[in-house]
Amino acid sequence: MRKNRPFQYGLGTGMIMGALLLQLMISAKGAGTSPLQEIGTPSPAPQLTAQEVRDKADALNLQVYDKGIKLYKQNELEDTVAKAVAAARAEEAARVQTPANKEISVYITEGMSATMVSDYLFRSGVVSDRQAFDNALRANQLNTKIRSGLYSFGVNHDIQDVVSRITTIPPA
Repeated sequence: MRKNRPFQYGLGTGMIMGALLLQLMISAKGAGTSPLQEIGTPSPAPQLTAQEVRDKADALNLQVYDKGIKLYKQNELEDTVAKAVAAARAEEAARVQTPANKEISVYITEGMSATMVSDYLFRSGVVSDRQAFDNALRANQLNTKIRSGLYSFGVNHDIQDVVSRITTIPPA
């Protein structure tokens, strides 16, 4: 035990000095606070004007937005854009609609596939459902029997009538 005596004295002295320094630091920290402010509570932040906040944000290369501006996450933005595009397409389709009493003339050229013809008739307004028209052609096995020529139809014509007219000899 005697040979560790200087080590133990040094350790004890160091602990006592550390405790005294810690107490000194705590009391010095508390001396700078006002008597009304409790120790451990944060001091009130200085009030900045909106321009000062913008200036400080610019200095840090940050952006500040007003409270009323809606910010979107990436997936929310994509959903909103998709809805807007769908609404614009629906509006465009409604605007392009042809009156019901108008005749539509279409020219089917040689070598057009059944898919191309159904797309062409759908875009021109002759049929209202492209998939139903394709299904009607396949069900009657007429998708290779489409004749080229000039045809005249009403808007949203009956699909079976359109199929029968484009698979027979066109009127002269």
